[in-house]
Amino acid sequence: RDPRRYYRAVDDFDRGVHTSGYLGELEWKFGAVSGGGSCALIAPTSAQTEARGVVKLATDTSSGSSFYMCQRQYVARFFPVGARMGLRMYPDSDSDENWYAGLLSQNNFVSTEPFVAGNTRFLGVRVESSGNVFGVVKSANLAGNEDTVDLGAPAVDTWRNYEWERTAGGIQFFVDGVATGAPVATTHLFNANTWGRALGVKTDAAAAKAIYVDWWEELHRVTR
Repeated sequence: RDPRRYYRAVDDFDRGVHTSGYLGELEWKFGAVSGGGSCALIAPTSAQTEARGVVKLATDTSSGSSFYMCQRQYVARFFPVGARMGLRMYPDSDSDENWYAGLLSQNNFVSTEPFVAGNTRFLGVRVESSGNVFGVVKSANLAGNEDTVDLGAPAVDTWRNYEWERTAGGIQFFVDGVATGAPVATTHLFNANTWGRALGVKTDAAAAKAIYVDWWEELHRVTR
């Protein structure tokens, strides 16, 4: 991509030392919101033959445990028309597992998770209470401060690409490259605060839950 016309950030999670706090090419940090957990770069297994590098983000075995991974610095202020973001991932369970991936406001960066009751700003994908995957544009807590689109059931132990792009009509979400649902309104999309890339997983049972991520990409059109 021509850097005079595009900004592109990508992480294939094939480098970095997860114990140092600098994970991947984009230098992600990680930690617990509640309870404990772990974050590790792992070698692809026989079931992950299409992957280059894989990061595993997991909770511990205490109910309510929540673990996150995010950028070490805030990276964006706007998500303009033409901007696109996405990742390739899968969860290891569709029972008692919650997860999210997208852009979070710096005001509540990882201390407040972007589930329905979370008082934070968010743009991305989310699973809550073992439900379907939803594309979400969120400006505050409760359902009245977010717009969503149903992206279907999570694919347990199966790679799936989730992407979203801002168009003139809103935020269009894609599943495995296919536009899914109508564009989500930008009523709750915020442009006045910096935000950063983040993802997290939470368990509602006394059992560890995990998500696996193959790559993360962001693309913006720019004028220089």
